[in-house]
Amino acid sequence: MANEKKTSNDKEITGMIFNIERHALNDGPGIRTLVFMKGCDLRCPWCSNPEGQNRLPEIIFKEKNSQETEVVGYPVTPQELFDEVVRDEIFYRHSGGGVTVTGGEPCLQPKFLKLFFKICNDNNIHTAVETSGFVSPQNIQNVLPVIDLFLYDLKHFDSEKHKKCTGFDNHLILRNLEHISASEKEIVIRIPVIPEFNYSITEIQMMVDYVKDLGTIKKIDLLPYHSLGISKYYRLKRTYGLDKLKSLSLHDMKELKNKLKPYDIEINIDV
Repeated sequence: MANEKKTSNDKEITGMIFNIERHALNDGPGIRTLVFMKGCDLRCPWCSNPEGQNRLPEIIFKEKNSQETEVVGYPVTPQELFDEVVRDEIFYRHSGGGVTVTGGEPCLQPKFLKLFFKICNDNNIHTAVETSGFVSPQNIQNVLPVIDLFLYDLKHFDSEKHKKCTGFDNHLILRNLEHISASEKEIVIRIPVIPEFNYSITEIQMMVDYVKDLGTIKKIDLLPYHSLGISKYYRLKRTYGLDKLKSLSLHDMKELKNKLKPYDIEINIDV
């Protein structure tokens, strides 16, 4: 492995992460290591990683009805994180995989993300980031050169409905997506399909039409709503607002996908 030259300033930069998951198969090509970073300004009620919303470490109960607690979130340097993920290098080489940073919103920590991915670049490890796009355009510009693949969340095309549900409109999200698209970086659009929010062919078509018009994106993943993260809300002593919402079945998603057949774009169901 190549050794990364570090300046004294680089050594002072840390990122706040809360989990590392190995051998993932659905977050970019090949076998991947997922790094979960803290901090997200959106408040999507279906979020399956609510422990990633707060930018600082926080206390979470180990079990729903337990009084035992643990701290979620800890700082690492770019080199420390690389030393951890490179343990899986053999899997990346054999499968065409790499590292995906998710969260939370990784692009809220652009200096750390850029330095970490720069080390990955220097060692020929594929880099991907899952982002909501709800960050400063400067943040996107800073990390753009070191990212091979953007997994870009697109939740709703209607700005008011987006704001009502997540707390913010989608203007910044669309602006950043257009900028990344113009750079011709590889992008996979990920649409979380949520009943009572965007689960209609009309609302999905608005997003697909928009993506098609950008002209550079060739793939869309549809992510069916599930409530697998609900226990985390109880462990954080928060209210889960969608507890009466039913998860979407594979049959539901196949019906939706079939209605999108006329579009000349690859559409997959990510379960």
